[in-house]
Amino acid sequence: MAMDGWDGGDGDDYPVGSLRSVSTPHLWAAGVVLLVTFLVLPERLVVHGATWRLQQKLRREVLHVFQSVVQSPSFRPIVNAGLWCIKKLTGGRLASKCLSPHDLRCKASGGTEVMVLWSGRYPSNPFHEQDYICAWRRCPEDGNSTEPWEEQLITTNTFRASTLSNGNSSERSGAFLELPERSCLRVRVCAVNHHGRSDWSADEVEVRTASRLEPTRLLAKTCIVNAEGTVRCVQCSRAISLKSGAMFQAQVVCRPIFAPGCPHGPFCFKCQARLSAQVLPCCVCRALVDSWQKSSPEAIIS
Repeated sequence: MAMDGWDGGDGDDYPVGSLRSVSTPHLWAAGVVLLVTFLVLPERLVVHGATWRLQQKLRREVLHVFQSVVQSPSFRPIVNAGLWCIKKLTGGRLASKCLSPHDLRCKASGGTEVMVLWSGRYPSNPFHEQDYICAWRRCPEDGNSTEPWEEQLITTNTFRASTLSNGNSSERSGAFLELPERSCLRVRVCAVNHHGRSDWSADEVEVRTASRLEPTRLLAKTCIVNAEGTVRCVQCSRAISLKSGAMFQAQVVCRPIFAPGCPHGPFCFKCQARLSAQVLPCCVCRALVDSWQKSSPEAIIS
């Protein structure tokens, strides 16, 4: 009985449904599927050491190729357009939780107008988007204010400059604020998106405004002050949250001669780690540091 699908010709002929019937695109598709499956395979399932190293190497190569293609000048506009469409269609639901802004500064441009500048933190999420809220309130001379904060939503960035810091994109942003005249005010900023607000900036700016009708055209005066619940590192002047507990006090070998009133702290985590790595760590008063002790919020406040 003749075999179905066999034409009885030369030996080069194959039955229907053999490998010859598989087209080249199908083979390429199968290879791509196998490659993707191997790349996304959890590392705990890759037992053999050589297989694990091959997987890691392929992941790095694929990531490098993808970043080169995405960041190319010819392909970048297409990527930006696609990301913009996805953000609009999802309504910001794919964004990450906001991180608090830092490095808050104010520059007076008039008697009551100031330009507020800050650095925003962006995660590596390409679908992340956020706006900002600037808030201010009157601050009496004793610093204890019970007045509510007045807020202004900032959706347009007046000043834009991007840098890269520790793997996260840091964007310098700014906005103009018109503040009440002849007042002493505190200004702060936070980020906001679909998932809610971030913490307020650790820095606050104190602004003393003049009169709008001042004939001498006096400018507002600004200075950086500590936000509530923060202290400043004596080395780098960065604001440290009292809740973080990342504050260190230096225990010196002997009291310094030229700065006997130095408190020897608090130091932030980065400054403490950098000083500890030195052969002869010194406080800001040049006294030799013998050891480090974690500072409690109660000791700092007192």
